Amino acid sequence: MPGRMAHMQQVKWATAYAAMLSTTLLFALDNTIVANIKPAVINDFGHLELLSWIGTGFALGTMFILLWGKIYGVFNIKWVYIFNIVLFEAGIALCGVTPNMTALIIGRVVAGIGGSGMYSAQDLGMILFLAISGSLFHNVAVDKFGKALPDFSEKEIGNLIAESSSKASQALSGTEKTLMTPEIASAMTTIWAFFLAAAALSVLCSLPLLSRFADTWVVIGSKLGGIP
Repeated sequence: MPGRMAHMQQVKWATAYAAMLSTTLLFALDNTIVANIKPAVINDFGHLELLSWIGTGFALGTMFILLWGKIYGVFNIKWVYIFNIVLFEAGIALCGVTPNMTALIIGRVVAGIGGSGMYSAQDLGMILFLAISGSLFHNVAVDKFGKALPDFSEKEIGNLIAESSSKASQALSGTEKTLMTPEIASAMTTIWAFFLAAAALSVLCSLPLLSRFADTWVVIGSKLGGIP
């Protein structure tokens, strides 16, 4: 009987840990997947001046990380975690059926709120990654936009990239928007590659910690799996 109970605990722990890893993957994927969908979003919904809010809205929702930290300390960890998963999926579902750009942005914010409660550790490094990737995107985009729109000044290209001026985006002709859309996607793909490389490096650096904090992971897995 003790051996059977130990085996059941191991199965529950493995299931809970697999769930944690899967939600971590979904959160990380949804955080950067906008790099590939922006051209389609522009073609379907327009509103180029609101394009940056698709990514910013998700990051904005992660401000709830401090609130979730307090809630996790007061209420049952397992059910708070499940609630965040449901909230995250609700935001993703809203994005999937959205009829316009505004609803899409709202869905991204909701997904960010739930995602911050699913995987808080990633949010701690988000500010650093946003700073680095933002600078990288700007440098790549300036070069690509300059080649696609040679008649634009560096200041005008900077406004288009930062989308700090909606008038600059609205002033573009249909042909210019057609030229700019694939360049945005190409520059964002560079950021996607950067995140993948950073994630691989993080995994390699964390491997030595697995054995050191094995007992801690067992405790966390037990609480999430409902093991007494």
